[in-house]
Amino acid sequence: MYSLSIEDWDLRKVTVGGGKKKFIQYVAAIFERAIQSGAIAQDNGLNISQGMFILNVNKYNYAKHGCFTCKI
Repeated sequence: MYSLSIEDWDLRKVTVGGGKKKFIQYVAAIFERAIQSGAIAQDNGLNISQGMFILNVNKYNYAKHGCFTCKI
């Protein structure tokens, strides 16, 4: 099980500031790390067939953070 809290992230600011590509790479790396740790557990003899990812979106506001192409 993995959890990630994005309540203090300003996703719109990252995107408008030109960091969208780097942010997507960062998120992809998080998922890749989770997948790799599952594979390592399987190599160590554990039976891993599924996983869970919990995302804390407290304070997330779609009007502010959800419009990645909006500019003020």
